[in-house]
Amino acid sequence: MKLIIQFAMIVNIFNNLNAASPEIVLNKGPEVIGGTEALKNAFEYPKLIFNQGFAINGRSVAEFYIETDGTPKEVKIVQSLGPAFDQAMEVGISKLKFTPALVDGIPISVKYKLPIYFQRQ
Repeated sequence: MKLIIQFAMIVNIFNNLNAASPEIVLNKGPEVIGGTEALKNAFEYPKLIFNQGFAINGRSVAEFYIETDGTPKEVKIVQSLGPAFDQAMEVGISKLKFTPALVDGIPISVKYKLPIYFQRQ
């Protein structure tokens, strides 16, 4: 049976940055190094759910910080499909590397929101 993971639009959260310093203008948001291919390789449908024959489809959403070196930190699942999917999100995010957000050419840490749609086929 083929597994499919669909990626929802990646949403960046910069409200904290703008609220703290409205004169700061973000020049470039963070991006996943390797793009869609890196996302496809990072996330897997949970084997526990797959092996039990369940067909749970839906969206998980995580929030985390992208540090100035492009590493994700402080992952928090904000929309969960269950513990197995939470673990899949945490493992997948740990495999990703990002180009950092820039303000005036200087890397900054930003909060990021990543929705992933898991679908078993």
